[in-house]
Amino acid sequence: MKKLIFTFGTINSGKTNVLKEQLKRNKNKTLVLNSALIENNEIKYDYLIKEEDHLYEIIKHNFIDCDDIYINNAHLLTKKQIDELMFIVLKLNKNVYCFGLRVDFQNKGFSGSRRLFEIAHELISIETKCSCGNIATCNIRKVNGKYEFSGDVIKSSNDTIKYEALCTKCYYDKVFKYLKFKKDTMH
Repeated sequence: MKKLIFTFGTINSGKTNVLKEQLKRNKNKTLVLNSALIENNEIKYDYLIKEEDHLYEIIKHNFIDCDDIYINNAHLLTKKQIDELMFIVLKLNKNVYCFGLRVDFQNKGFSGSRRLFEIAHELISIETKCSCGNIATCNIRKVNGKYEFSGDVIKSSNDTIKYEALCTKCYYDKVFKYLKFKKDTMH
């Protein structure tokens, strides 16, 4: 039986490297997709997925001859698109390999990731370490050198934006410092 597989981790955990290695080893005819919301030139993509795309129909009518489908940044897909991936596995008899983040910089699940956790046949976690040495499970965003805990999930601006992978303790230590600062400055 074909499978829907979700490989997930934090920012900079090596998900794209794992995807590239799997593509090198795969002898089947592959289709490589990415969310149109994220620019990533490390891999040549066959198609960029937009929010309004009906993936089942796109695969059925344009890419039916592929054997295996790889999707980078699958966390940015909609719940409906993730459900369509399961239909692709079951009705079109294709393996679908998804790669993405578990949570955003506010430690909230992405709709695509949540749905993959609910229905994927297999879940694979890529572990990475926080600077303190613990396993990182959270992502945090820095804008112009300052931690940011609110705002749009996808941020495009001229600011310097960096992301870090942190363990839960280090993430919440930064959240609590930020909240105390906000409380102290509101008086």
